[in-house]
Amino acid sequence: MSFADLFAGDLEPPAPPEPPAAHERPAWLGPPDGELGIAVPVGLVLGRGEHGVIALSHALAYSTGLSFDLVAHVDGLERRQAGLIFHEQHAANGDPADLPDGFLRFGLELPDGTRVSNLGGRHRWASLGEEPAGPVLAQQGGGGGQSSGTSISWSLGFWLWPLPAPGTLRLHCEWPAAGIALSVADLDAATLLEAASRATRIWDGDDAGGPWTRRISQHVMRATEAPAEIDDTTSVPVAAGELRALQETLQSALRLLRRLER
Repeated sequence: MSFADLFAGDLEPPAPPEPPAAHERPAWLGPPDGELGIAVPVGLVLGRGEHGVIALSHALAYSTGLSFDLVAHVDGLERRQAGLIFHEQHAANGDPADLPDGFLRFGLELPDGTRVSNLGGRHRWASLGEEPAGPVLAQQGGGGGQSSGTSISWSLGFWLWPLPAPGTLRLHCEWPAAGIALSVADLDAATLLEAASRATRIWDGDDAGGPWTRRISQHVMRATEAPAEIDDTTSVPVAAGELRALQETLQSALRLLRRLER
């Protein structure tokens, strides 16, 4: 008997794993696949401080929600503080009373009085297949940050789901690192809702194998009072813009670590 005969069972290829189930992105998680949003120019300063400014450049209106594109600038920073700004944007899930000064706070008061913000502790993400009980405001995309060593400029995007009721949207922001105290600006939702009614589908977002669709697996955590558990079997589509923003954040963190090691 040869070695091959003894271990012949090891030569048999294992059965291929079952392909992961394809999941459509829930409406509350981001803009609909295959839909062309309508751009609405805004050009509204939300808050201004001694060392910086936050403004709403424009919005993209979709049939299910709104995407806001903010621009932010801060200067007069110490070099170490400037290196931490991008990293501090991940502090949303911490204690709202103990957020770092570099974290940019952004929130909306909807026409019905409901408030939603980018503070992770203020809402619970639903598990895949469930809809959140209330509106969702989630940071999506953005990026393109620049730093001169003592100043930071970058754009960041937020997704609001669902579409608000007609009336006034009150936009709140605060950014201690830029000397921006709690500031409020009003925006009439009528123009945004009219634009949302004109959003059109330009390809079939249900075609998972089509040339315009990309699906990527990632871990999804369900927020609870206890530490979140990772579900390794869950996959959701992620927009390419979100990946670029994550890549830029990781690169910024690596550059900061290299400077700290010197």
